[in-house]
Amino acid sequence: MLIDEFINSEKREQVKAGGNKKCFVFDEYVLLYGSFKEEELQQEMRIAKELQILGVPLIPTLEYRVVLPPNEIGYSRGYMLQQRAKGNSLYSLSMKENEYEQRLSEIVELGQEKIDKFVSDWMKIIEAGLQVDPSKAENFFYDNGNITFIDLNLRQVPVNFQYAFLEAAEVLMGLGLKSKKYSDKLCKIIKKVSRSFMKQGLPLKDISEIITTRWNYILNEAQIISIMQDLMVEQNDVKTPNNTPFDYLSKDGKTL
Repeated sequence: MLIDEFINSEKREQVKAGGNKKCFVFDEYVLLYGSFKEEELQQEMRIAKELQILGVPLIPTLEYRVVLPPNEIGYSRGYMLQQRAKGNSLYSLSMKENEYEQRLSEIVELGQEKIDKFVSDWMKIIEAGLQVDPSKAENFFYDNGNITFIDLNLRQVPVNFQYAFLEAAEVLMGLGLKSKKYSDKLCKIIKKVSRSFMKQGLPLKDISEIITTRWNYILNEAQIISIMQDLMVEQNDVKTPNNTPFDYLSKDGKTL
């Protein structure tokens, strides 16, 4: 099998990996060594293959090799072979400020269709039974306007549409790197992601709740109103002159 060639290769280069995994990189492949439940890994491989047929850009496990048998809680130790993702990490906490600003500008310039594709892919993944881990920017690779999903596992919690909206926007904004300094660019990203999730069926009121309670420290009132006005126009929710984004807000800025 192909994986055996890489396990025995003397040309493998080890790089930093998350959790308890080791990662060895080659020109076109990545070899991981870590713990997994064999039955769950097989399910993940099957679902990932089905998602690829649907056009979802992700990195599946191609082959695996068990080295140590299951322990008392069912975890084996072994190797997993994956294709190497094109491009580089969407963001990284080690990014310099000018690098972050450059990547943020690239995301802002993406057309709405690119953001729609990213959101649609995300929803297909979680609806198929896998989960995206948005806590690490390295789980998303960026290459010329395209975003690839990495390190997908079986979903352990129910699908939460509202939470997926929060996570997807946070990923595109740079997670812990974002700040009020870049509020104009972040506002544009939030507006595009909101538009995408509205197309997916997320109610405008749910979108408003996230924007006003989770991002009010990076957006000012005028930016929040601008986002909601644009979304309401697109959804044909503007029925009377009195129907404004303020209808969704209480006096303290929180949703009613």
